[in-house]
Amino acid sequence: MVEYENENYLMWLAQRGCVLCGTYPVEIHHVSARGLEESKRNDLWCVPLCRKHHQEWHVLGLERIQEKYKSLRFNGWREVSRYLGGWIREKERMGR
Repeated sequence: MVEYENENYLMWLAQRGCVLCGTYPVEIHHVSARGLEESKRNDLWCVPLCRKHHQEWHVLGLERIQEKYKSLRFNGWREVSRYLGGWIREKERMGR
């Protein structure tokens, strides 16, 4: 995986509520599995999570958390795409 860091996007994402419950504050969760020793990350593959849901995601993993929250029609990668699209549209509106 290619490393891509974008602090501006992470700051923008941190202003959104938890993707699962809407509460604040949030922690940024990198959806792509990278392991504890892995230094590479992609900051565009993230979702905002409250502390409870962030810890839960790390315990359950992507597939099991999607199964647990299927009543919410939750899909981690779809949410990554939704947030990234929102950030891009906002930047375009602001002329950046």
